[in-house]
Amino acid sequence: EVRIGAMTRKANLETHEGVKRSYRLLPDAIAYISHPAIRIRGTIGGSLAHADPAAELVAVALCADAEIKIRNKERVRWVSARDFFQGPYTTALEATEILEEIKFPRLPPSAKTVFLEFSRREGDFALAGVAAMVETDEQGTCRQARIALCGAGAVPYRAVPVERALVGERLTTKIIKETVSLVTEGLEPYSDVHASSEYREHLARVLTGRALEIAIQRT
Repeated sequence: EVRIGAMTRKANLETHEGVKRSYRLLPDAIAYISHPAIRIRGTIGGSLAHADPAAELVAVALCADAEIKIRNKERVRWVSARDFFQGPYTTALEATEILEEIKFPRLPPSAKTVFLEFSRREGDFALAGVAAMVETDEQGTCRQARIALCGAGAVPYRAVPVERALVGERLTTKIIKETVSLVTEGLEPYSDVHASSEYREHLARVLTGRALEIAIQRT
C-alpha cells in the first residue's frame, strides 16, 4: 500500500520516483492539475478535503478505493473514498475533524492505470476527467475494473455499470465501445457557462473509452 500524509505537496508526488513506480495513477493525474505554481503549494489533503467535483485527485481516490484517515481530539477513524465525498464541496469531515492521511491499497501486479481529462485550456478546470484501472489475466480477460469520473457531474462518480460489464470480458476495442455507453448510467451531468450537460456526457464516454484503450496497451 501507499500511505501519504495530508500535507504532502502535489509537486512532490508528481516527481517522486517511488510513487511513479508503485502508483503511476497519482503523478499522471497530478500533471493535469492547474499550473506548476499551484502544484508546488497545493497539498493532497487540501484537494481531497475541498472536494471540488472537478478535482483530479478526487477521481483518483475513488478509482483507487482509497481510505482516508480522519482525526480530532477524541478519536481517529478511517473512511472510504466512496463515503468521504458526499456532494459538491461536501465531505464526511465533521467540524472538529481534520484529514490526516490517505491510504492507497496495493495494486495487483497486472493492473494498468490511466488518467485523462479535457479542459478548454491547459490548466483550466476539467470539463470531464477519468481515472481508470483495469486488471487482466494472461489472455487479456478483465478480472476487475475501476473507473471514476470528475468534472462531468456535480459529484465525483464511480462508473459501476461499466466496471461490471467489463469483468469477464476480453478487453478488445469492440467490447470497450459497447460498454462505454453505460458510463452515463447514474451520472448526473450539469450545464454551466463552460459546457452543456450533453457535452459533458459526450466527454465522459469518449474519455472513458480512450482511457481503457490506453490501459490495455500498456505493458
